[in-house]
Amino acid sequence: MPQAENERLTGRNGQIWQSYLLGHTQESIAAVHGISQQRVAQIIKEVRNSIPDEDVAELRRVDLERLDTMTPTNLELARAGDKDAVKSVLAIMTRRAALLGMDAPKQVEASIQRTVLDPDVEALVSTYEAEQGGA
Repeated sequence: MPQAENERLTGRNGQIWQSYLLGHTQESIAAVHGISQQRVAQIIKEVRNSIPDEDVAELRRVDLERLDTMTPTNLELARAGDKDAVKSVLAIMTRRAALLGMDAPKQVEASIQRTVLDPDVEALVSTYEAEQGGA
């Protein structure tokens, strides 16, 4: 289970982190603590970066379980035409994909191969490239 008693979760930073986990906006958290939204974002980032890898895996598992709990009711309402439920289902799907790394960028390699052209066309391309500065 994630480390509950840790210096990163004590005092104001701990209160900010807990408020963030409960779904409060950064703006509302900032107002409560009398600090800027930017400072709240910085604190959240610092806390997130301080979480050990094994705790991150556990937090991810817990978040996925929460999403699993929310899905059935929202899905049923969405199928019945509830527009807010549709938005909720889409948000749940987006969050699940992010937690599972399904939206992670993928490295793609591309290469360009020049095709052998007709000699007349090749001469024209060479002339053009020479005029352009040897591209």
